[in-house]
Amino acid sequence: MARTAARTRRTACIELGLTAVLLGLYFLARGSHPDDIPASIDRMQQVVRLEQRLGIFHEQDFQDAFLRWPFVIDVANFCYVWGLFPVLIAIGGWLAFFHLDEFRFIRTVLLISAVFGLVGYWLFPAAPPRFLAGHGFDYGFIDTVHGSNKDMQPKWFLNEYAALPSFHFAWVALAASAVWRATANRLARTIAAIIAVAVGWSVVVTANHLFFDMIVGALLIALSWVLALWVTPLTTPAWWRGHRPHVPRPHPHPMRLRHRG
Repeated sequence: MARTAARTRRTACIELGLTAVLLGLYFLARGSHPDDIPASIDRMQQVVRLEQRLGIFHEQDFQDAFLRWPFVIDVANFCYVWGLFPVLIAIGGWLAFFHLDEFRFIRTVLLISAVFGLVGYWLFPAAPPRFLAGHGFDYGFIDTVHGSNKDMQPKWFLNEYAALPSFHFAWVALAASAVWRATANRLARTIAAIIAVAVGWSVVVTANHLFFDMIVGALLIALSWVLALWVTPLTTPAWWRGHRPHVPRPHPHPMRLRHRG
C-alpha cells in the first residue's frame, strides 16, 4: 500500500513537472515573438466593428457600471492577476495526485489549444482594448491593472499585443470543467464555477479582453477537447472510455449442455 502511494506521488510529480516545462516553452514562444503593434491595433478595431454589427459591443458600459466602486475594481484586479496561474496550479496539482487520468486529458486539451493560440498570436495579433486609446481610438476603456505594482507578469513571458483568443478566461473555464468531471462534491463544483465566472468578469472589467476574445477562446477549447479524444487512449479519462468494457461471455460447451440434460 505504501509503495503504491509512493509510486502514485512520484508519477504525479513527474506529470506536473513535464506540464510545467511544456507550458514554460509555450509562454516563452509567445513572449519571444516581436510585437506587430500597427497590425494588432488594426485587428482589434476590426473586432470592435464586428461586435458593433453583432450588437454586443457593450464592454465599456460593462466596465463603467463597476468603476464607481473602487473596492469592486480592486476585486476585479485581484481576480485578473491571481485568477489564472494559481488556479491552474491548484486544480492541476489536485487532479495529478487524485485524478491522474483526468489530469492527462485536460493537459492534452490545454496543450492543443496552446498550439492554436500561438498560431493566432503570431499570425493574427490583436491588441487588448486598454491599448486602443493610446493609439487614437478612445472608446472610454480604462486600464485598471497594468502599470501598477499588481502587474506581476514579466514582459519576456507574454506578448501584450496578443489578446485574441482569451485563454486567461478559457483555461480557467477548462480547469473548472475538470473539477466538475472529477468530483460530485457540490462545494468543489460551486467554487470552480464561481472562479470561472469571476475571471471572465474580471478580464472585461479590467479592459483586457472583449466578449469576442472569450468566445473565441471557449470555441478553441471545445475544438481542442474533441481533438484530444482522438490523440491517444492514455490521455482519455475513465469517464469517457468507460470503466469496464463489455466482454461477451462465451457460450457453454456443447458437451456440458448435453451432460446437464
